[in-house]
Amino acid sequence: MNAPPSQPLTPDGLRVLEAQLSRMRAMLYRYYELFYRFTSGGLVVSGALFIGSFWPPTQVASVLLPFVIIYIGFHAAHLFSYVIFARTHAEALERRINREICWSRIGWRLFTSAHPTTREWPPRRCGGH
Repeated sequence: MNAPPSQPLTPDGLRVLEAQLSRMRAMLYRYYELFYRFTSGGLVVSGALFIGSFWPPTQVASVLLPFVIIYIGFHAAHLFSYVIFARTHAEALERRINREICWSRIGWRLFTSAHPTTREWPPRRCGGH
């Protein structure tokens, strides 16, 4: 795991990885935002249909409620899969950048992690010590 990379990256290659990491972090932020916005909007729509099902003129809405809830659940799961992809890919890019910098330049890990539960603090030296 802590073995030096087989071929070190050129500075341009490292810049490409850093640009990809910034895109993955932007994607992570954007899909988190879409997920929460869609979920909160879906809860409002479900609540309105639920309350409307008790009022006689809109009791037909109770027939739509299960389908709306299933649609909201599946679409929210689809959006969250992009969040998981972006987080996983960003962590892999951070590990690659850390490995490149660690073995070739400074000896310390530069990035911790895209996800708060996998961060290690304080950062360790490259040999794991």
